[in-house]
Amino acid sequence: MLNGHLDLGYTVLYDMEQLQTEELDYCVINVCPHNVGMLLGNPLAKKELIEIQDLEKCKFVSISPLYTPSYNGMIDDLCHEAGFEPDMWF
Repeated sequence: MLNGHLDLGYTVLYDMEQLQTEELDYCVINVCPHNVGMLLGNPLAKKELIEIQDLEKCKFVSISPLYTPSYNGMIDDLCHEAGFEPDMWF
């Protein structure tokens, strides 16, 4: 896009939020909810809706920041906005 070879790029919102630049703009065309997986015995499995604050005491895995740094940044931002440091394993 910046070199004039593309008109637009389809990406995920966290990429745009993490990689903001004055030269690019974006428009949300669809909202994708976040998903978590867990064993049925986990107390959170009984909830119909899990909020990011519910993950404060959880240890969880995420995609390595080596492969998707913007996704890792988005998870960090969500947790920090909820008032905690994520306990993530990669």
